[in-house]
Amino acid sequence: MVVDQQLERARLELLDMGLRANPQLNYRSGSKSLDIVDEKSANIFEMLVEKETSLGFLPLPKEYQQKIAESDDEGTFYSSDDDAELPPLDLYLEQKKGESRFTDKYLQTGLIPSKLDKALLKLETEAHTMLQEQGVEVLYLALGFLQWNEPTNTSVSRYAPLILVPVELIRSSARDSFKLRYTGEELGSNLTLAAKLKTEFKLILPTYSDEITISDYFEAVSDAISAQPSWRVHQDKIGLGLFSFGKFQMYMDLDPSGWPEGKKPSQLSLIGRLFKDGFEPSVNINPEDLNHPEKLHLVKDADSSQIEAILAMKSGADLIIQGPPGTGKSQTITNIVAEAVALGKKVLFVAQKMAALEVVKKRLDETHLGLAVLELHSHKSTKKTVLTSIAESLEQGRPQTKNREQDFLELTESKTALDTYVNAIRSPILSSGINYIESLGSLLQVNAKDPDNRLPVLPFSIFEQWTSEQYNNAKKLVAELVQQLEIVGVPSEHSFSVSCRTDFSPSLQQALSSTLLETSSFLSELYNEANSLSESLQLKKPENLHDVNPLVSTASWLAEVPELKNIKVNNPIWTSEKNELIMDYRA
Repeated sequence: MVVDQQLERARLELLDMGLRANPQLNYRSGSKSLDIVDEKSANIFEMLVEKETSLGFLPLPKEYQQKIAESDDEGTFYSSDDDAELPPLDLYLEQKKGESRFTDKYLQTGLIPSKLDKALLKLETEAHTMLQEQGVEVLYLALGFLQWNEPTNTSVSRYAPLILVPVELIRSSARDSFKLRYTGEELGSNLTLAAKLKTEFKLILPTYSDEITISDYFEAVSDAISAQPSWRVHQDKIGLGLFSFGKFQMYMDLDPSGWPEGKKPSQLSLIGRLFKDGFEPSVNINPEDLNHPEKLHLVKDADSSQIEAILAMKSGADLIIQGPPGTGKSQTITNIVAEAVALGKKVLFVAQKMAALEVVKKRLDETHLGLAVLELHSHKSTKKTVLTSIAESLEQGRPQTKNREQDFLELTESKTALDTYVNAIRSPILSSGINYIESLGSLLQVNAKDPDNRLPVLPFSIFEQWTSEQYNNAKKLVAELVQQLEIVGVPSEHSFSVSCRTDFSPSLQQALSSTLLETSSFLSELYNEANSLSESLQLKKPENLHDVNPLVSTASWLAEVPELKNIKVNNPIWTSEKNELIMDYRA
């Protein structure tokens, strides 16, 4: 009983009883509707539905177009004295065309041509968009309206359509005019209005069926509302607009009175778990089944997580598959559908967006399962299209499949090779307890820290027989060494790196300190002299002790150079008599 009440509350939430933007209950002329004037509902129904005749649209007569204010976007008339010259539009059309206007192939409107084309284009565009995105028909021709009032506001009249004919706007090219055509889908009465009258006014709106004429249906509606004195039925009020009944169809489907005993929605185990008992936290899947995908009827590639979802479906589990775009959800659904079909099951695939249906259907077509699919959305849900689709599937006969034993054998061999590789890289290397993946990761980290390969390469024989304990001890020693190096620096760069002394007594320390003071004083003096000498010679100042020796050598060489003052060094004799001059110099 608790489930019944919860399901009924959830069912009532599907009802949209608001009047602000609900044309099923409060139809108003606007951007999502087009009023048809001076027409007979019965004649329109006969031509459009019974004879399947395409109907065009007529704008205002030219005489009335001249009376439209140029600045008025709604296409209304001037309020001037000249208006008295033109009779009301229906009287004018009766005088001009007579009764023949009700049997022609055109629907009369009250708009000038430019605004009529704009209104039809907008209706067609929005209807086409809804069909492409959600796969639902929302364009209907409303025949007959109920004028009703709310008990709390009797001064304001509302208009609700009574019969809704699913239609589509067509044209051969952008230059051609739009025509209205019946889609062939099932038509019926206003489900939203029926729910409104039943829940708030305790009135039962008659259900329209093909067995009665629309005139008889309008009479039946008039009888049903006879207790409401201010309510009226307008049989020949007609409007073309966008109407959506998706949620109300769900509301009707969940009505327990339409289901046989034992199969009512509240009696289904799935609904009971949803509202009361809850679901199991996990699904028990045999791990061995994951290793044998050849036992499944896979038509698309699948990884382990996708195979797990297929196995969960086979076990009868209720599950949710989540993931961002591009993670293979539609591919998994395709495999689930194929597996269910192979098990002799029927599958109902429902999606909010048309694109989701098309993706899965395309994948099924690629795997030659498309003919097993019966599409029940948009224009493909008409009786004629459904029967044609069923006939095409039956004509295919029994599916022909090739022998796949060789494929299974090759799959087994490939699996064995891959399993061997996986086990090898996960196995410990010798006695170290470290596998290949861990050692490779450590090597990559070392290479990242030492891109120039300055670290020495140790022979593998050093640690070939190390156990895990020896390896950990070596790591500790290396860690201590690194810590010590961070304190004292690189040994080769230390001041005493070349010392061979192994002990250092206090007396030696005192002697060393004294020597270091003398050395420091000497170095300071040497530094000053070197700077003075470099300035005199106009050479670069030495930066360290090693730079002093070249400076001293340069100064010594300059000291031995002979005095060349007042000597013409550009005399050519210096070149021609070079050898004699050198001999004389040496002598």
